[in-house]
Amino acid sequence: MNDVYIWSIPLSEEASGPGDACLLNDEERARAARFYFDRDSRRYTVGRATLRRILSYYIGLPPAALSFIYNPFGKPALLPEQNPNGLEFNLSHTGDHALCAVTFGHAVGLDLEAIKPLDYLQLAGSVFSPREQTILRELSVTEQPQAFFNGWTRKEAYIKAHGKGLSMPLTEFDVTLAPGEPARLLATRPDPAEANRWSLFGWSVGTDLVAALAVAGHDWQLVHRNSSELQ
Repeated sequence: MNDVYIWSIPLSEEASGPGDACLLNDEERARAARFYFDRDSRRYTVGRATLRRILSYYIGLPPAALSFIYNPFGKPALLPEQNPNGLEFNLSHTGDHALCAVTFGHAVGLDLEAIKPLDYLQLAGSVFSPREQTILRELSVTEQPQAFFNGWTRKEAYIKAHGKGLSMPLTEFDVTLAPGEPARLLATRPDPAEANRWSLFGWSVGTDLVAALAVAGHDWQLVHRNSSELQ
């Protein structure tokens, strides 16, 4: 059994510390300064500082010493010379909460979303496959919010694991989304065998947040951790 570590990261004002900004590099501090609202600047600073602490925990280098590279679609990775064991990670956040997934040697993607009122059926017409749209329409109105965000987070996690962003068509693969149904990649196009190469997980965070994880391979166990353990 292989482990994927899921770190819970609070981004509230109470979670921020005076040393957070000191861990960021110049580019990260400049980005934090560009946010219009102080709240968003704080969330970004806390999230990046905590990400550095989490990766430092596994890599053994000081948090401020870590350097990142980005693929053409913006997915981050550690510099190869800092990452001899092939650590893979992905971060997602919404509001005052973030999650970070960490594993070794296998691509991983993570998404976290807050359930909110939307025109679910209309949105599904552009981001869900025909099969997923049919499943959503057949659910009751009370089930549709949870189902929509189940599907959305699972699809986002899968494309984030591939590191290709929205250049990877969301309608070219199917995921489960009905409330209570285990997360699973049902079909992939044009290569049907691709669906068998991935594991998909979905869960709730509190009462109004939905999370999903996609990771290459099988026989995974999710190990939930809290960033407060690093203090």
